[in-house]
Amino acid sequence: PAPSDPGVLVPYSDASRELDSLESSGWGAWAIVGGEVVYVHGRWLPWELATLSINVLELAAMQFGTFTFIEHARSKGVPITHVMEFTDNTSAEHSAERGRPSSERMQALVTWRYARLMALQTFSSVERVASVDNDVADGLSRGGSKLADALRIMGSTRMAVRCLTVDPEVRSLEHLRSLK
Repeated sequence: PAPSDPGVLVPYSDASRELDSLESSGWGAWAIVGGEVVYVHGRWLPWELATLSINVLELAAMQFGTFTFIEHARSKGVPITHVMEFTDNTSAEHSAERGRPSSERMQALVTWRYARLMALQTFSSVERVASVDNDVADGLSRGGSKLADALRIMGSTRMAVRCLTVDPEVRSLEHLRSLK
């Protein structure tokens, strides 16, 4: 299916990890669903920032957005059958696309991801986007003035802009604490 097909979701995501700045370290994702721009964003918990690699955080951010947007689309009567995800992190891209990550934490995320996609009967393809072209997701992940810029850019589309809440089951990374 083409990205313009109504059953195809095209989310962009990003994570930021600044060890000396909890307020600048977060996650964000956005997509267009049913004629409106939807997005999610938040800050990493201190243990996530200290313990998890940027690769794990990038894959987690991608999943926060994708699964939130799929559920939102379905609640609006838009059946999503395919997802074409964009991330600026090669490790997250390769892990999600090929299903063979090298770390236990990435493997745990990919295993959960594949099970959830199968349960939702949704097919996924992941592509890398250059960081310079991922500016809206980057702004969502960094907060502050960059978040304000991302919101301004989304608002300039003349579409409704809606912030969604990530389901706690999707957001939780607790199962990664004991892994390497």
